[in-house]
Amino acid sequence: MPVGLQVWDASGRSVIDTVTQVPIILGSIAATSAGSITNPLFTGKSPFYFCYSTSPDSLTGAFSIEVANNFRIVGDTLFWDWTPPPNRSIEVVIVYGVY
Repeated sequence: MPVGLQVWDASGRSVIDTVTQVPIILGSIAATSAGSITNPLFTGKSPFYFCYSTSPDSLTGAFSIEVANNFRIVGDTLFWDWTPPPNRSIEVVIVYGVY
């Protein structure tokens, strides 16, 4: 029998079940333009990602929102696609994992 944390509400519904739904961060990558990363652990799981900017540029906040809308996961590959604004270097850290 697996060991983990399981919590139920007053009606007996599972609220937390770390036995079957444990989020695992697989890695992170710094990106300045379009790219992709392949990880066989994406297959058969529920992959996730989030990103944040490390650039001190005043336009970074708006650009980060645009970047966040240009991700997709196909099979075992996470793709991202964006073009930095002219004369700007924007670095985004992409953190990815599965649950």
